[in-house]
Amino acid sequence: SPATLPPPDDAAVAVARVASEFRALERLRDAGYGGAIVAEKVKEIRLAVARLPEAVRGRVVALVEDRAEEMELRSQILRKEADLAWRKAELAALKERARRATAARAERGRVCDSCGQRPEDKPLERCDGCGGPRYCGDACRKAHWLAGHRDECAAGVA
Repeated sequence: SPATLPPPDDAAVAVARVASEFRALERLRDAGYGGAIVAEKVKEIRLAVARLPEAVRGRVVALVEDRAEEMELRSQILRKEADLAWRKAELAALKERARRATAARAERGRVCDSCGQRPEDKPLERCDGCGGPRYCGDACRKAHWLAGHRDECAAGVA
């Protein structure tokens, strides 16, 4: 019965506390937590070690420091891997946006800049002045010129 058991040894209780803190730290790590949470748990482990009796503390300190360093490094690795995954996803999204922008620019280049039509029978002609806008014929070239392209073209903007 519990009443007949000898009182627990303070050293055994302290060592059990340190082991419990490590298990909690490993659960946090396995759940993907890192950074400040892991640092706080490592701090708690170090405080638990400091409460160990001197005779026991010497045997435990090296183990605790090695495990704590390993846990901190694994936490950093997890953060870096998560950051890398996010950056890869961001890069893929940027590449897709660039591909779409290139496709849209190419598509815009296939329509007349004045009327917006896409001629099937002949290629579009560029402005003789600046080489920017494309036209399906002289009527569209003149209409675009009168609509304001002359100001852009004269300034070299278009």
